[in-house]
Amino acid sequence: MIFVSVGTQLPFDRMIKIIDEWAGQDSNFEVFGQISDGEYSPKNFKFERYIPAEKFSELYMMADIIISHAGMGNIITALEYSKPIIIFPRRVELGEHRNNHQVSTVEKFQHKENVFLAETKDDLDYAINEIRSRVFEFGRLPSGTNELCEYLDETVKGWYL
Repeated sequence: MIFVSVGTQLPFDRMIKIIDEWAGQDSNFEVFGQISDGEYSPKNFKFERYIPAEKFSELYMMADIIISHAGMGNIITALEYSKPIIIFPRRVELGEHRNNHQVSTVEKFQHKENVFLAETKDDLDYAINEIRSRVFEFGRLPSGTNELCEYLDETVKGWYL
């Protein structure tokens, strides 16, 4: 499941439209969004404008991928829970925020593992495909875990021979 969040302070119709277009073309994922009070309503995924904190946390934990505005809370939570996150910065020149601090946030975090930048549908396609191809892909163990398990298996077998 992909969980989308624009935060609670401002709508983010540009991001929601891009995700909605993508969701209409890729039926491999269930998408659920928290979209605030934007003018645009998605046609290809379920959403609520606002979500109580407890439900937000549940959706976050269930999600395989997070797509979010470049809000620090969502980014840090995704990193804490090792969730891949695709971040869309709001841009002042598009009237989406009062300054470009979200662009600065993306610049600081985009080089971290599990953090991807998107501003267009092509960026979103690329990020989701990259996430799908990673070792930490859904249902797989994180990188290095298989080697560790094999080592432990051989070591424990040696104790009983």
